[in-house]
Amino acid sequence: MTPAAPRRAAPLYYGWVIAGLTSLTLFFGTATVYSFGIFFQPILEEFGGPRASLAAAYSLAMMVYGLMQLSIGKLFDRFSPRLIIPLGLMFMGAGAILNSLASAVWHLYLSFGVLLAAGIGLGGIIPNSIATTRWFTRRLGTALSLMTIGHGIGNAVMFVVISALIGSIGWRHTYQALGGLLIIVMLPLNLIFMRASPAAMGLPVDGVPEGPRTETPATRPAGKRPDAPGGAAKAVSSSALPAAALPRQVGEERVTLPQVLRTYSYHAILLSYFVCGFSESTLINHLPIYAVGEGISPLTAGFALSLMTVVGIPAVFIAGPISDRIGRSIPLALAYAVRLLGLFVILVTPTPATLYLGVFLFGLGYLTTIPLTTAIVGDLYGKRSHAVLFSVVGFTHQVGAMTGPVIAAAIFDLGQSYRPAFWLNSVAVGVTAVGVYAIRQRHRAR
Repeated sequence: MTPAAPRRAAPLYYGWVIAGLTSLTLFFGTATVYSFGIFFQPILEEFGGPRASLAAAYSLAMMVYGLMQLSIGKLFDRFSPRLIIPLGLMFMGAGAILNSLASAVWHLYLSFGVLLAAGIGLGGIIPNSIATTRWFTRRLGTALSLMTIGHGIGNAVMFVVISALIGSIGWRHTYQALGGLLIIVMLPLNLIFMRASPAAMGLPVDGVPEGPRTETPATRPAGKRPDAPGGAAKAVSSSALPAAALPRQVGEERVTLPQVLRTYSYHAILLSYFVCGFSESTLINHLPIYAVGEGISPLTAGFALSLMTVVGIPAVFIAGPISDRIGRSIPLALAYAVRLLGLFVILVTPTPATLYLGVFLFGLGYLTTIPLTTAIVGDLYGKRSHAVLFSVVGFTHQVGAMTGPVIAAAIFDLGQSYRPAFWLNSVAVGVTAVGVYAIRQRHRAR
């Protein structure tokens, strides 16, 4: 299909409309999934049984979500996000409504673990990240931060709203309200305003006609001086690069998965996003019930979980634009470092004060990993390869999100304590902080 003819630039680059739309989509969409920890207690009280059996519904959802990430990149290569994301919203809405009809825990395995998970796989963070990335290069970190803000504010606001709704109308009617919102409001908005790419509208990437490329630390090939002759590095065939040098590729030639799997950088990114999902899903699902078990009121525990996302919002606003100037590795390593500090504080004798301090610190690194990880894959391997390579990275995140909650629940069922699970999270997050910082170290050494 021939791209539309170039047209005169509009006062507002349409890429910012896409970034705003994806932000709004995540505001409502991800809260429907990640609020499961708030629904956990009332559902457990109604159905009974071991905690691990209910936590398995969330873990199944993360597994289905993760498996879908393996194909989402190829779906985006073949179909428009204008089709993919609305389809995801329809599945999410239908899954939420069917949750309300469950009469046994295993029913949630189908409605939440399969159908709603398929919806978040098509309309959640990874698909919206890919859709946004197509529109930006120079301000990619800023655009992805704007998108992530929707996820963060949505969780912060919707967690409180959902807690209040469950208390007033019950968990079943709350799921019905969420499902209706996604289908009646968000699905039509995406059908109307989502677009496939700048080329489909006759626009250049970033809204700026192609010209001499201005390099930044985020996009400059490692080992190349900014004042080197010839300006930006000439794109070379990725097959001609040795495995260790492959991350230097910033051109638009397609890089394959087998090629990047020979590099340290890609393995470090895969590990980091696995631990990202592992640590945050454990906290989201088990922090409220852990706090209640330590004598903290359910309302305080619910507000603490909301605080985690509230704190992440200004952190994302700061981290995205800074990473456009200094590169992604240092901010990404700092994000995992403050997560580690937060986990240490939570492990101190739990009081409302230490709980709030712990989630405050963890929250500083909670949302920032999304735009930074998305952008670093694009920086290292180019836009043409981004959808496929980032979909695999997204898969590892969901594997971590799947295993974290069920392992924590199993540890509790065995020893009646969440502390060993939180210590396990602390070790994993600490190793990850070192691993992503080493990406920068290896590049500087050249």
